[in-house]
Amino acid sequence: MPHATVAKDAKDEDAEKASRNGRGEGFRADLVVEGTVIVELKSVEQLAKVHSKQVLTQLRLSGRKLGLLINFSEAHLRHGIERIVDGLAE
Repeated sequence: MPHATVAKDAKDEDAEKASRNGRGEGFRADLVVEGTVIVELKSVEQLAKVHSKQVLTQLRLSGRKLGLLINFSEAHLRHGIERIVDGLAE
């Protein structure tokens, strides 16, 4: 039976600080995996466009390129996962 790979460096509620236009701005990511992927966790009836924009803003402020938006309120979790990449057309 194959074993699942576990990230060696996953931090929850990782406080990020970024500088934009000379002033410090910050956000709190729900989860940052291996220092490269921002994961935003939700439990809402339906994801709104603002949720995707939130992850995209976090990606841009942190300089990362990949984010996942996960909604746990879906009947099947696979339907509640949205992959967000900074730099790709919406």
